[in-house]
Amino acid sequence: MNWFADQTDTNNYINTNLYGGLSQSEGIDLRVEMHWLLYGKNSAPTTKPKGHWVIYRRFNRTQKSQFYSERTKEGVGGPAYVYTDELLRTRRVPTDKAGIPLDPVQLGSEITERYLYYFEYTIVPKVGDNIFEIEWSDHSLTPVLGNIVYKDKYSIKRVHDYRLENGNIQYFITSTQYDEVNY
Repeated sequence: MNWFADQTDTNNYINTNLYGGLSQSEGIDLRVEMHWLLYGKNSAPTTKPKGHWVIYRRFNRTQKSQFYSERTKEGVGGPAYVYTDELLRTRRVPTDKAGIPLDPVQLGSEITERYLYYFEYTIVPKVGDNIFEIEWSDHSLTPVLGNIVYKDKYSIKRVHDYRLENGNIQYFITSTQYDEVNY
């Protein structure tokens, strides 16, 4: 028996509402799926975005900031490197102490200050960058720059790239931990 040719237990169903005209052989594009998940689907107004807005702080480690101390090799009174802040959507999942995602409705779970954040393949997160949760009443609307209040800060501890199709990155998962430094 050829185990690889046997597809009797494989579900080959493709949702024609989302993928009108897509044949069984073309498959599903996870990059498109991630975008629709985070931002919603413009052609189907009933598809609401599942992501929420955050500020992603990307550090440029080739440029030291005014707070960089040559003696200690770290930032004193501020971040050590120059950065740019980006407003983008993500999906967040709490994890336990071992980093295993928790079922949000599971009772008796101890939720720590660690989260997994999911990002589109174009974001390319890096270890040491920061994610800021923001105070915004309706995440279905785009926040107005200048009126954003930074709430909680998370430092990226690990970056996991999800690859398919000849090694192409489909999306990123970052492991983060709450950071109490306030700058």
